[in-house]
Amino acid sequence: TAVSGDITASNDAAQITHTGTTSLAISSTSGFVSIAGAGTGGGAYVDVEDVRFTGLVLGTATAATVLTLADTGVGVTGTLDSTGDFEVGTSGSRTFSVTAGSGDTAVSGDITMSNNAAAITHSGGTG
Repeated sequence: TAVSGDITASNDAAQITHTGTTSLAISSTSGFVSIAGAGTGGGAYVDVEDVRFTGLVLGTATAATVLTLADTGVGVTGTLDSTGDFEVGTSGSRTFSVTAGSGDTAVSGDITMSNNAAAITHSGGTG
């Protein structure tokens, strides 16, 4: 069925339900698709399964702010875990890296220790 005008749902908890066996797609043939929650600021959000998008902030149903996106980077609230290597710097000129499998760490700059009782401790059996 084709609709040429707006569709308005006036129930307090209106919903669109898909009962097919594959998927549901919402798309636009002439621009972006906008899905917006009512309200402003922190009160406006859209829930997608257990992921919440609020402007440039991504979170979960129980933790509203996990990632904050910006034009120049990403902010992480909480712990950043990785099962792969961690690298800082552009390809070919890494300034800091940790190899996931071994824990080997490479630093191309200075390491500054500012604690009054700073220490480097070796706890291995040899070396």
